[in-house]
Amino acid sequence: MEIERGYYREEDIATRILETVEYQPELLATGLAYQENPITGYYTRVGNLVFVRIRVECTKFRNGSNTFTPGTGIFTCTLPFDAVAHAGVIGGMYHDESSGKRHMIMGQVEQGSNVLTFYSLNNQVEMQGLDHNHPFNMAAADFWHLEGWYEGVIN
Repeated sequence: MEIERGYYREEDIATRILETVEYQPELLATGLAYQENPITGYYTRVGNLVFVRIRVECTKFRNGSNTFTPGTGIFTCTLPFDAVAHAGVIGGMYHDESSGKRHMIMGQVEQGSNVLTFYSLNNQVEMQGLDHNHPFNMAAADFWHLEGWYEGVIN
């Protein structure tokens, strides 16, 4: 028995193989120092929708004297494409390795920008910028990752 395919013919259905691409995001925060890049990024595009994965290793926050230097400002990083619209749908987890705890984090990007700002929740369940001492004191063994979709400006 043949299955009815509605308005589509066999040759109309195109199989797309999506490719994940590595890109080099730039991680920024006031006073942040590193010798070895602490951030990696990957993205997959489906038209103008972009799925991005970002991972940050705090062990690499070291200055020339090998001192742990996470800086004092709110962490941001670059995305592979500018955002079509304001997006706050990128979520992830901060791994506090010294306590074994995990903390929910999120990212937000403004329309026309490719700069993602990292956030966590404070005690009033409000978004607060992720920095060296929020939601807790950052340590060299810690790491965090974010994954999520946004609509990109594709040239």
